[in-house]
Amino acid sequence: MRFMATFLLLSLLSVRDPLWAQEAGSSAAEHLQPLDKIVGAWEYKGQDKEGVEFVGRETVRWAFNRTALKGEGSWKNAKDELSDYEFFVVWNPMSKQVEMRGFTSNGGGFSRTGVIDPKSGVWTSWHAGWMEDGKPLQGIVQIVFSEDAKSFQWNAKEGTLDGAPWPLLDLTFTKIGPTNHPMHLLLGDWEMTDPMGVTTPFSSWLSKDGKSCFSVANGSFFSVSYADAKNQNAAEGYFKSFEDDGYLVSHTKTAAAGGYEVAVTAYKPDGTTEKLRGVFEPIPAGYKYTIDDTQVYQLRRK
Repeated sequence: MRFMATFLLLSLLSVRDPLWAQEAGSSAAEHLQPLDKIVGAWEYKGQDKEGVEFVGRETVRWAFNRTALKGEGSWKNAKDELSDYEFFVVWNPMSKQVEMRGFTSNGGGFSRTGVIDPKSGVWTSWHAGWMEDGKPLQGIVQIVFSEDAKSFQWNAKEGTLDGAPWPLLDLTFTKIGPTNHPMHLLLGDWEMTDPMGVTTPFSSWLSKDGKSCFSVANGSFFSVSYADAKNQNAAEGYFKSFEDDGYLVSHTKTAAAGGYEVAVTAYKPDGTTEKLRGVFEPIPAGYKYTIDDTQVYQLRRK
């Protein structure tokens, strides 16, 4: 059952916006077009001026008929502090500026308002936010892309925390997957706790071409890729464990509760099939997925 649970989780992450949401259709889309290069799956690392190291992963995709960009990610610092975050980027026709609004899992939040230089493509914003304890954090943030758009620098300066100088971050982002790859959330090392309370390691990584996601958990190997490039709500997977091996096919859709749900059909080597239903939803510093309303698994980042 563990391999089935893992494939359910991988499949739940293959949900995408419908095709109509990929088509441009407004002046907002035109103003945001220079940020098309930020769309994709990224990993980043860097440190603040005090030498505290940060690592994280982030994905950005088009939303709302290309009138907005939606991003989500997570980071961890050398102090083992963790945070998940989500944000939207929009064009404000009243102020004629690019605006960002975001929130973090530890109770913080932020907004950025700025402009994109039409010649250099550099995005400069004024950052204003708050920490989980309510202290205000401010500063200037610049995003500078490499010529091949496979990386960018995230530089913050002139920062203050509650009115006192604050060493904001300098980060380097590197693209790790193709545009809008839906399985970025599982990349990296995790701890998976099963319904019996047993916790085991769980690791995932992308293939070099970015089309498949590979995972290893509790002595089992998994591979998940799209069944059809034109229908990215469908995914195929292969698993091999100490006990069984075979093929799985799934179809995903958005769940009413705001997470994702998936129906999986397992084709076993003996010719029989098994059908399962799973629901995936975020929790602080990780994810929870429930199989057939009874079995609950949790993933938490190491």
